[in-house]
Amino acid sequence: VVTIPCGMVAADQPGAHHVAGVYLWMAAHAQETLDITDAYLVTPEPVVAAFEAAARRGVRVRFLLPGNNNHPFAAASARCRYERLLKSGARIYEWRGMMVHAKTAVADGAITLVGSSNLDPLSMTRNYELNLLIADRTTGEAMRVMFEHDLHGAREIHPEQWARRPLWHKAAEWAARLFDDNL
Repeated sequence: VVTIPCGMVAADQPGAHHVAGVYLWMAAHAQETLDITDAYLVTPEPVVAAFEAAARRGVRVRFLLPGNNNHPFAAASARCRYERLLKSGARIYEWRGMMVHAKTAVADGAITLVGSSNLDPLSMTRNYELNLLIADRTTGEAMRVMFEHDLHGAREIHPEQWARRPLWHKAAEWAARLFDDNL
C-alpha cells in the first residue's frame, strides 16, 4: 500500500472560493514551473495577476487551452487575457483538436490539482466542484509527461503573432470582456 499526501478541495456551497485560493497559493509558491490545462481561462483578476507575477519572477508558466471552444463567448473572454499573460512571460498553447476539457495544474512537478473546477466564475463562485490536491513527485512527474505529450497536439501563441490577430477578433474579445461576471 502506498500512501500519498492529498486533500479534497471542494466548493461545497455557492460562494466558496477554495479553488481560487489553491491557484493563488500554487502561483505564489511555484519556484520553477506551473503547467495549467483548462477549458475556460475566464478567471478572476487576482488569479490572473498571480499567474503574471509567477512568470515575472522566472517561473515557467504554461497554459494549454482549447483552440476550439464549445462556448465562443467564453473563448473570446479568455483570449482577452492572453496579451497580458504573454507580456509577463507566460506561454500559451491552444489545443488543435476537439475541445480540451481537462482541469489540471502542476507546480514544480510536486503539487498537482485535478478535478472538476474550471478557471471561470461559475466554478470559482457558484458551482459545486470537487478537486484533489496531491503532494507527490511521482504523480507530478506523470502529469508533467502528459502535459508535454499534449503540447504536441497544440500550437503555441507567440506575442508578435497575437498582436497581429484580426481586428474582429480584438473587437470580440473586448465585447466579451464587458460582460465578464464580476472579474
